[in-house]
Amino acid sequence: MGAEKTFADVVTQKDVDSGGPYFRVEDDDGVEHFFKYYGAGHIMGTYRMGNNPRESVLDKDQRSHDHENLFMVGSGVFPTTGTANPTLTIAALALRAAQSVKTALGA
Repeated sequence: MGAEKTFADVVTQKDVDSGGPYFRVEDDDGVEHFFKYYGAGHIMGTYRMGNNPRESVLDKDQRSHDHENLFMVGSGVFPTTGTANPTLTIAALALRAAQSVKTALGA
């Protein structure tokens, strides 16, 4: 086996300058690091939605299993990401959460 290439060996300055699917991070020593975006480029999956409090943070209405009055609405409930834009699904989940809050308030 030959030496493995690092990302810095593969990406060219032209790729980075083109504004392609890369982003640059400079560390404390001034060294540049380039990272490639994958999927939709949305930050997703920070907390999980599910029925089991041992395996998830929120229920189907985006309500916290641990705190009855806490709703967390956003893309964090997705277990993974794809290439499609998640906006409509997030909006649908937000409307579901809003209906749950409305019902809880007796409105």
